[in-house]
Amino acid sequence: MPITGKTRVVVHLTYPAKHLRTPEFFNPLLERLGHDGVLVPWEVSPANLATAWEGLRGIENLAG
Repeated sequence: MPITGKTRVVVHLTYPAKHLRTPEFFNPLLERLGHDGVLVPWEVSPANLATAWEGLRGIENLAG
């Protein structure tokens, strides 16, 4: 799946992120359905969650 400047990004904020298997299922589904998107897990500790959440508000290709 090519990732371009038009690709919509779904960020999964989690802590810890090592256990997350969602991208293994979600990304192939997006590709199979023809959606230009990708799910990326981001490890954000609870202490930094508010700051990370606020920073995400300005990202224009963020899908969810």
